[in-house]
Amino acid sequence: MKLLFLTPNFLNYTASLYQFNTYKYLERYCQLILWGPGFKDFDQNLSLSEVILKFKLTQRDAICVGHGWLSDLPLGESAKNQYNGYAWIKKFKVKLNLDILQYCKEYNFNEFDGKKIIILNKEYISLEEKLNFIKSNNFDLVLCLNPNYKIYEKKIGIKFKFWPNAVDHMKFDKKNDYKYDFCFSGLIQNFNIDEKSDDVNKIRKKIFERIFYQFYGIKIKKKKNFKNYKIFWNSFTGRRYYDLVIKLLKQYKYLNYEDYLQTLSNSKTTINTLGPSGLIGPRYFESMLSNSVCFAEESSLYKEIFIENENYISFKKDLSDFNEKLNFATSDSDEIKKVKKNAYNLVLNEHTYEKRAKDLIKWINEINYD
Repeated sequence: MKLLFLTPNFLNYTASLYQFNTYKYLERYCQLILWGPGFKDFDQNLSLSEVILKFKLTQRDAICVGHGWLSDLPLGESAKNQYNGYAWIKKFKVKLNLDILQYCKEYNFNEFDGKKIIILNKEYISLEEKLNFIKSNNFDLVLCLNPNYKIYEKKIGIKFKFWPNAVDHMKFDKKNDYKYDFCFSGLIQNFNIDEKSDDVNKIRKKIFERIFYQFYGIKIKKKKNFKNYKIFWNSFTGRRYYDLVIKLLKQYKYLNYEDYLQTLSNSKTTINTLGPSGLIGPRYFESMLSNSVCFAEESSLYKEIFIENENYISFKKDLSDFNEKLNFATSDSDEIKKVKKNAYNLVLNEHTYEKRAKDLIKWINEINYD
């Protein structure tokens, strides 16, 4: 089977690795054709019908719209200034139309008689437009990273599969040198997201303020209840001038992926919080496969993939039990050793990008036309 996978080339993209890891493993299980900016012979002027002819796709083959094909910025004029940080757009000189969903080329997917799959990414931006796009183009299957996928499925009447983030297991080993009791790395507070994500938007900030005396995101010192903990806290605020001060004070340093994974491996426990609209981010899986306890806010959204106190330790959203649970999560108790082992085995068996690739090919093969 040929699989035409529509995506920019994310080989040297450092912000997130899930896009690249997805098609990296897919090519092991099908005749994969990568089509988009940065790949050989990509031609933005071709229509979808012309691309189908170019690669001799038939009804037995499939097209998958990858993570990076649809816009992850608000549509319209307001988005223009936000494109400045998208290095791949500048590098590959892609002509953009900010009023349409498709970054690279507007295709009519009804022109293809084969199997059509789409990955719904960053559904908290332009969700209605993306759902309408999926329905009007008659996709056979939607892969969704968000645990709320059944709501979207019911809304448009097209089959969804939960396809959460995962890990590239080849990047990990099980060696641990615990230098820290717990760690956190990343953005303290998500800005510019919908009001429904307000709790998600605040919880990291609340944890930060619980642990440190701080001034607008600048650490002053640890509070009394945390003075004996060895902490790796490498966070930024998302606000330019505050982050400049944080960097000057050496309270934040950019970590490449190898350094980031080493930090997880050096930490007994990793603090995890949900992303916008309840997204379960890669850090959950990365901390588990690093043999670091996943210490996460309580949520019913985990129920399809994780079991509380078996794969992770939770704390209440109001942080009323945070100190007590953190003390347990950072302990060397037999219960915690069991949680680490269970979590490691779960991720290695069920939540690698290789497993995601195998599942995708299996689901494509299960699509039948009456």
